[in-house]
Amino acid sequence: MYKVENSVLDPVSTYERYVSKLHPENLYLFQKPKKNFIFEENVWYTKEVLGKNTISSIMKGLSQKAGLSKPYTNHCVRASTVTTLYQAGIDTQQICSITKHKNESTLSHYIESSSEKQKQIASNILSCAIIGEINDKDVGIVGKENEKEAV
Repeated sequence: MYKVENSVLDPVSTYERYVSKLHPENLYLFQKPKKNFIFEENVWYTKEVLGKNTISSIMKGLSQKAGLSKPYTNHCVRASTVTTLYQAGIDTQQICSITKHKNESTLSHYIESSSEKQKQIASNILSCAIIGEINDKDVGIVGKENEKEAV
């Protein structure tokens, strides 16, 4: 995550605030919230750890309360992350390091399809190759342009 200056959607500030409110005697990241707390208090959470079923139900509940088209799960978010990063041109090895997949072959069923932009770039490369107007240097340049736009 990177800081988004002057934004209420800044993930770094949100994470920092969350961590600052955790119970100091509980070393886990996901803790059970107190039933009643005061916003200004230093600790908003109990010593209890949230289980994976509770965490999973939170994601489904958030989806429903937000009025999304379907209830999303933690797994949906992970799959969407893989697909979005891949379509933006991020290397599968980098995606594995972000999502903690053990090897690149496990990503194949998450990657739905190429984006329209990727299809257009591939089409241009193949068209130029067919008419003999492209060489290895040109392919590298197209790839570099794609990387800049993806970042």
